[in-house]
Amino acid sequence: MEQLSIFSLYPKAVPTPELWECMKTCKHCGEHMTVFPGTDIPRCNYGLFQPGIGTSGTDLYSKVINNIWHVWCKFYESR
Repeated sequence: MEQLSIFSLYPKAVPTPELWECMKTCKHCGEHMTVFPGTDIPRCNYGLFQPGIGTSGTDLYSKVINNIWHVWCKFYESR
């Protein structure tokens, strides 16, 4: 059984950091890293390495707010 976080219980009251801001505080950042193609800018691929999840596209969720696309990682856990 996994410990619940306040982010899971009240996602609207306490939103998680958006992708790529989450890399600064997520405990999973650094476990599975790659770089953006053609650059040396690091990106976290933690969700891609979860069995049966990464290839299905369910590791991220998004919402359009005031015509701006916002994206969050469902695996975010604060350090």
